[in-house]
Amino acid sequence: MKKIVSVCVLFALMSLLVVACGSSSGNGVTGVTATAGVTATAGVTATTGVTATTGVTATTGSSASNTVGLAATTFAESSITIKKGESITLTNQTATVHIIANGSWDGTTAAPKAEADAPVASNLMFNTDKQSQTIGPFNTAGTFHYFCSVHQGMNLTVTVQ
Repeated sequence: MKKIVSVCVLFALMSLLVVACGSSSGNGVTGVTATAGVTATAGVTATTGVTATTGVTATTGSSASNTVGLAATTFAESSITIKKGESITLTNQTATVHIIANGSWDGTTAAPKAEADAPVASNLMFNTDKQSQTIGPFNTAGTFHYFCSVHQGMNLTVTVQ
């Protein structure tokens, strides 16, 4: 009987450890929540099948203001204007794969570019219909660029006022 109780206590402690590791990246980075199949870094909340980086919150099936749709091969809107401190939510309108990053297409050449004060979107993966991921907040006024590395010419301009 004592062994059964010991095993149950050990199992409970291991479960707590697994849960605690789910709220941390496991490498000393705080403010990270990740679940199975996810790569996440500081300041990121991510769900299954998503790779996300700083300043990005990833979810599935959520809706929010400042939403930009991802059509089959284009952004539904090529630009959006928001206020300082706001975020944008990208929502996949099809099951098409999109990989979003900072930068833009320059003709037929993908031009990844880190812009000062822009929230980072490093290979933000979309692969299911209605999947949403939020980029932001945008804390500095200016113009910022994002693109889909899969679809030539798929550019988004975010103007922050």
